[in-house]
Amino acid sequence: MFYKFILALRSLLYYVLMFSSAFIFMSLMYLALLLPFRVRFKLSQIWTLVCIQLAKWICGVDYEVKGLENVTAGPYVFLCRHESAWETLALNTLLPPTVFVCKKSLLMVPFFGWAMLLTRQIPIDRSQGIKSFKKVIKQGKNRLEQGLSIGIFPEGTRIKPGEYPAFSKSGASLAKACGYPIIPIALNSGKVWPRNSFIKYPGKITVVIGKPIDSKMHSTDEINSLCYEWIKHNC
Repeated sequence: MFYKFILALRSLLYYVLMFSSAFIFMSLMYLALLLPFRVRFKLSQIWTLVCIQLAKWICGVDYEVKGLENVTAGPYVFLCRHESAWETLALNTLLPPTVFVCKKSLLMVPFFGWAMLLTRQIPIDRSQGIKSFKKVIKQGKNRLEQGLSIGIFPEGTRIKPGEYPAFSKSGASLAKACGYPIIPIALNSGKVWPRNSFIKYPGKITVVIGKPIDSKMHSTDEINSLCYEWIKHNC
């Protein structure tokens, strides 16, 4: 019980510092509104680096990355497993400049959502069905042509460790439509940073980055299946 109390205190301290730093960095991003996009994006990367380092120092949430050598000349479409909020922060720092397909409602969150608008993230409104998906394809092509990679969480929401729901075809369809290679990413963040949990547990998160899959050589279903099986095998 005392151990859980200590973990809760550490997690509280982490959140206080995370939100305080968010206010500072998001303010700087707005001050840089008239500067080149790369300046605002770099500020967002520095903030997420601060967040994952705070998680390491305060909560004991360490990490290791395997397969980073597979990320060479991009841009890419990344398909990443989604177990916690940790990867939404860490991948912004670990990967080359990457924007993510995210729920439209997140853009309404004070500071965080507003900053997402400034870094060209791609919002999706699932209630609009195929219309929304077409917008994602259009915006995705635009971002890729700008040299930005695209990150997608194919499960659509955070899942528990050990669960392997079917993947949405949106990521595979985007890669196929745009002709860019797709890279699967496996991780186990839910073991130390559980979804919907205030408490963060000490431990090491392993991120495994796969080799690029040529989207021009496979159908959408084949791409989706290859990524699904690879991620399941490496989690």
